[in-house]
Amino acid sequence: MLEVWAIDRKNAAGMLACSIDLNGADLPPALPWVEPSINNLWLEACNSHLCGNYQASIISTSVLLELALRMVVSNLEDIPSIRENHAELFERKTLAPVINLAKSKGILSGDSKKWWEAYCDHIRNKICHGDLLHILDDCRGVPQFADYFDPMESRGNLTQYSYEYVVTHPAAFHHKSGRRFSAHFLRDAYNRLSDLIKLTEWAEYGEWWESQKTAYDSFFAFHWNYSTLKNGVQAARKPFGSSAK
Repeated sequence: MLEVWAIDRKNAAGMLACSIDLNGADLPPALPWVEPSINNLWLEACNSHLCGNYQASIISTSVLLELALRMVVSNLEDIPSIRENHAELFERKTLAPVINLAKSKGILSGDSKKWWEAYCDHIRNKICHGDLLHILDDCRGVPQFADYFDPMESRGNLTQYSYEYVVTHPAAFHHKSGRRFSAHFLRDAYNRLSDLIKLTEWAEYGEWWESQKTAYDSFFAFHWNYSTLKNGVQAARKPFGSSAK
């Protein structure tokens, strides 16, 4: 029997299941577990995209990129403690000087530095100034983000109506444009973060709750689609008591 989506407008749970089924294939792999401050942000970013919260995914990804670069620039041998090394990690208020310092230390070069600079100018700074509305428009035409947009949504192909009521509309992130941007940003972030972590000699940080790593590993090991979601939810509860089988 062929099943099709038949979601009533009042069925929010059905809408969530549809988002998970649609977005599950977009998710990048797990980053190596090194530090909860890094890995739990990666989990939040991927989980947000999975559930269709594309703005939240982009914001979490951006915060993680900046935090990870600051940590790597600070120490390639030992994982810096966010509490103990806070002043050192954030003494440079903006990200641009951190990127320049990363270049001088041989951490970034060539195309990688250009990508980080483009991210800083067009995504990170927009988020820091609360200007989420114009990220989709501002990143159009930036070579590093060419894949983030449908070619039909380039500036040259947009009508005035499309530009004013879709591209720069506050709801645009919940449109297919936001989904595509979020998916490609996650993919690029995974590659950039993996490259950074590979440069370090960081050992796994195991002083925080083991349950966090368990939840992290479980999320990325799960095959996110409607069938596995339905089976997982059904298996999550069972009768309790002496009469239960």
